[in-house]
Amino acid sequence: MPGGELLTSPYTPDFLLAGESLDLDDDLPQLAVEALDRVLGDDSEWRSLWGVAEVSEFPQINKLRAVLSGPPELPGQIALI
Repeated sequence: MPGGELLTSPYTPDFLLAGESLDLDDDLPQLAVEALDRVLGDDSEWRSLWGVAEVSEFPQINKLRAVLSGPPELPGQIALI
């Protein structure tokens, strides 16, 4: 995804390391954001399993959500749907 980190894990598929990309539906990033919002929501079972401790995964999930959401709209921009 544009704005995401380069994949350098040894588990990254070779075609991605070679610079190729996945052909994904345009609505997939928004669906992923909605799923992450449910995971981070107050009524999330995942969140309740971690308890009230400061969970180290939350900042990573928020970072992933920001990349999936794309750049924020600037004042005066019109969102095209």
